[in-house]
Amino acid sequence: MKLKHLTTMNRIGLLLIALSFLLFALRNPAHSANNFTFFWLHYLPAISFLFFSLIIREGKSFIQNLVSPNVIYSFLLFNISAFALNKEITVFDDSVNWLCLLLMVSSISLLLFATFEFESGFLVSLLCFFLGIATFLYAYFALLLASTYPIAILGAIVLGLSLHLLVPLLLLCVTIASFSTLQRKHTGLWPSYSIGLLIPLITAIVWVFVWQNRIEKIKTTTSLSLLNSESSLPNWVTVSQQLAPDLLTVKILKSGLLYRTFQDNIGFFEMPSGLTNEPKKHDPLIVLSSLGTPSEMLDRSSSINMLKVLSRNRHQTQEQLWSGDHLSVSRINSNVKIYPELQLAYTEKTISIHNNDQRGWNQNQEALFTFHLPEGSVITSLSLWVNGKEEKGLITTRSNAEKAYETIVGVEVRDPSVVKWQEGNTVTVRVFPCTNEEDRIVKIGITSPLPVADNIVSYENIWFEGPENSNAKEIVKVQFMRTPEDLKLPSGFNQEVTNTYLSNRDYQPDWMLSFKKQPLLPHSFSFNGYSYHFAPLKPEIQHFDPKSIYLDVNSSWSQQDFTAALKIFWNKDVYIYDNKFVKVTTQNRNALFEKLSSLTFSLFPIHQVTDLTSALLVTSSTLYSPTLDELKDSEFYNKLKTYCSNNPTPLKVIQIGDNESIYLKSLKELRVIQSIKQDWETLSTLINKEQFIAYPENENSVVISSAGLRIERTTDTSLTNNAPDHLLRLFAYNHLLFKIGNKGMATNSVATNLISEAGITNIVSPVSSLVVLERQSDYDQFNIKKYDNSLGNAAMNSSGAVPEPHEWMLIILIAGVFIYIFYPKLKGFLFLNIHKQ
Repeated sequence: MKLKHLTTMNRIGLLLIALSFLLFALRNPAHSANNFTFFWLHYLPAISFLFFSLIIREGKSFIQNLVSPNVIYSFLLFNISAFALNKEITVFDDSVNWLCLLLMVSSISLLLFATFEFESGFLVSLLCFFLGIATFLYAYFALLLASTYPIAILGAIVLGLSLHLLVPLLLLCVTIASFSTLQRKHTGLWPSYSIGLLIPLITAIVWVFVWQNRIEKIKTTTSLSLLNSESSLPNWVTVSQQLAPDLLTVKILKSGLLYRTFQDNIGFFEMPSGLTNEPKKHDPLIVLSSLGTPSEMLDRSSSINMLKVLSRNRHQTQEQLWSGDHLSVSRINSNVKIYPELQLAYTEKTISIHNNDQRGWNQNQEALFTFHLPEGSVITSLSLWVNGKEEKGLITTRSNAEKAYETIVGVEVRDPSVVKWQEGNTVTVRVFPCTNEEDRIVKIGITSPLPVADNIVSYENIWFEGPENSNAKEIVKVQFMRTPEDLKLPSGFNQEVTNTYLSNRDYQPDWMLSFKKQPLLPHSFSFNGYSYHFAPLKPEIQHFDPKSIYLDVNSSWSQQDFTAALKIFWNKDVYIYDNKFVKVTTQNRNALFEKLSSLTFSLFPIHQVTDLTSALLVTSSTLYSPTLDELKDSEFYNKLKTYCSNNPTPLKVIQIGDNESIYLKSLKELRVIQSIKQDWETLSTLINKEQFIAYPENENSVVISSAGLRIERTTDTSLTNNAPDHLLRLFAYNHLLFKIGNKGMATNSVATNLISEAGITNIVSPVSSLVVLERQSDYDQFNIKKYDNSLGNAAMNSSGAVPEPHEWMLIILIAGVFIYIFYPKLKGFLFLNIHKQ
């Protein structure tokens, strides 16, 4: 391989390709000006070079001119220009990674052909192999754009912009002509070219075949589930249970939502899909696979719900009122205060949101964040900067907060922010509007109990999904209220002062610190006639001899697990749920296990258990399952809600393994089930001894199992008030969950009765949300008021206690005495100074 004799025009072409490619590659996708400046920087060199290339003919025949370096360089410049134009006027959605790689390889292959002479048999065969791949790729694009060719030709008179639609067709012709030229100079190149052409073709055929088989399974499963009159679950849940949660299933569910299909029109100024932070992608395999698939196979709502469950990425499937595709996170300030003696932390995340859109119209964008919280954590503060001033959030009912936000954002287009509780230890935060005039700042505060394992306490960073944050900077400040023992900090932290550490770096979502568990100090917090304090969590061994055993079998169960369970419960009645409870016998055990162990997840119908006092559920979970909120309005959910209202006694559950589905986790948080984690050997011991390990709760005592702590409430207010108010907030959060689970899982009437407790302690819960509005009139419009005698938003300088009524009287009395003694002297001093002046 040697360099061809390049003319000055050839060298200019190579230089322009290099500059155009670098400009395109270095462009920040978030910083899109949308004024076509970026496009013109690519288009003008391309059209100018093409013009001079047509004047300076390098070959005698049409084919020779078609494969001349100048013409190939011109088309490659136009190819880059076409993708630059695609950033301003969407014809093709963003390409998936493998497609970007093949486009690069195809362009490089043409560039090498135009620039070098190939003498080696191996190298020329390798080049023909890649030209074969390029032929298939350009043929795909050319056929996909065939319907636009009349538009391209008729619109060519307008600066020639529409000719970009012909670029794939022109590149296809150049690629075939390039191979023909090589074939005339060298022999035996057809096998290499054919292999390059056949590999993507065969890959596409196999993919389409597998795709269609999975589609047929979905169709069959859907039809059978509709015939199953015994199931109270929504149809999409039944179908999801029988689908493998693999890449193929997820792509099928995303087709039409996040991937373009053949049925979709070529997108000129297409409206956004309404799904957050996830623009549509262009994947040729999905486009080709969708040729024989009706677009209405699954309705949009079912596809989204199934996608939430099987992809376990609910953030992508959240609906937005406004787009947020031009937003990015520019800075994050994380302020962490840790109480080692209480295994407690309070974290404030202050996030600056930057709008990179430089258009002169429609600059309003909506930022949506999903925060992933440590187990047992609760949101205790929210602030939004409005007109340069920090405005703190107020508590209201969840439905009222949603109504206020949607009305102001969707109709009145003004400033609100709202934080909403979600199942699975997550919350969503919405901020609007985010404009390009200045960065939008929002702050969220999280109170967290710290988990302990093997006598080591750990703090994990609270991370989030949302706008692009790869270029964000972060300052992290960690302050310990007492000196921790055996402190282990991640790299990048430097001690600022005693017990305070600082890190200034690029944003890192995954980090943690740990220290040795310290003795729990008898600190308490007093408020409104009660005192709250931590106590070690001690198990209570209860006598329990279950009569009915329920096995929650799904794909996480192995044959060994099933055999172990039957061996432990050999002398008891064992049941498995298969549309109804079926007693396990020697005759049906294998068939039942084979059928139910194929389910991706299970939703055990707790509401159908009648013998609560003598029943035991043994479960092993996958990480896939719908949330309770996603089951709302279904017969299953309504029956479960009625059951919770009428049965305050929680069902005893043994969890095998570390995985816990979001369904069971929600039921545990709501105290609908009493779950403990055990292995088969320990379970066998408990059953033989007729014992169950319990951690009972009541109105004055709640359990925080991850931290190994209990928060107790007493009327003894004489205890030393030296603990932060976060104790009360954590108690109220768990107390609310306890009440909600026993009163029908937060119906509207229950929310009305419980919102007062959330309002006084300023916590986000299943029945309450924090909201910030722009004007007082907005709060008045939706009847949102600050609660009397409320703790208000949590803060870094939170006091150890709020004075009790008798303490307030003592403070007022002391102040009165002070004024009585010193006011005459102070008055005289001021009088003399005024007269001297």
